[in-house]
Amino acid sequence: MVEKTSSRKIVLCCLQETKLKGRSVCMISVKDSRYKCFWIRNDNSTGGVAILLAEEWVENFLENKRISNRIYCIKVNVGDIILSILSINPPQVGLGYRVNVAFYNERQCTVAGNMEIHFLCWDFSGHIGST
Repeated sequence: MVEKTSSRKIVLCCLQETKLKGRSVCMISVKDSRYKCFWIRNDNSTGGVAILLAEEWVENFLENKRISNRIYCIKVNVGDIILSILSINPPQVGLGYRVNVAFYNERQCTVAGNMEIHFLCWDFSGHIGST
């Protein structure tokens, strides 16, 4: 994935269903490009999310924050604006009503009430919850 991101000159990439373990931050090098990778994965090996940020934007990086096992946020200063980038992995089909409500409450609490600009990265297909 990092090679494709680099070859297409992408400066920000949000990933879902990552296979990385635990929670961490590291630099990843590919050919001429370097990316800072932020990731989180929950204990039952589902719902991992990651954010890749190109090296030239790392100096504008302000903060990273784990909201939940399915929501990870970084904040980047873009001129006069603070941009909150959220990598979100919604619950899969069949997890039930309570899991879905908890997920949407977490997401809503994350974006409600502050004056930052939010960039939400997730699958908006609507295939969430029980069938």
